[in-house]
Amino acid sequence: LQNEEDSSPREEQGRLGWELFCNTNLLIDIQNSRIACCDSLDTLKKEGYATESFVKVPLFLERGLVEFEADTPNGPLRCVLDTGTTWNILNSECDTSVWESDNILEYSFLKIGGVDFGPTSFHRIPIRIPIHIDALLGIEFFKTHLVFLDFVGRAAYTKVQ
Repeated sequence: LQNEEDSSPREEQGRLGWELFCNTNLLIDIQNSRIACCDSLDTLKKEGYATESFVKVPLFLERGLVEFEADTPNGPLRCVLDTGTTWNILNSECDTSVWESDNILEYSFLKIGGVDFGPTSFHRIPIRIPIHIDALLGIEFFKTHLVFLDFVGRAAYTKVQ
């Protein structure tokens, strides 16, 4: 806290986000209410996870976001994984309110690493920030997909629950 004598603004003291885990691996298993740091896929296997069914793709971190590429019927999307977002969001203009069911786009498939993860719904919402984002995969995605992030090896492993 600042005292009354020191009214100057303070520099940023810290930030929470994926950078906290940059030297480790992170398991996000929302269906089983687990988020854990883990040293390897071998440890996950010992804990009962079927790691042989994970799909591995490159993890992109250079923009300060946790991203990977996925394919849709409309072409590739660079997807940001975001546990702070409720919906899956497609960066798109919309003619209706974001709450309207007409504003939801259902892709017949979402392929990650060439594997079809099934139909996926996105809310169409324009994302107006300084960098372009194709899509956000939020808690809707995490509820049905196990995610293991290997920050050191720059790989994302995903599995349908």
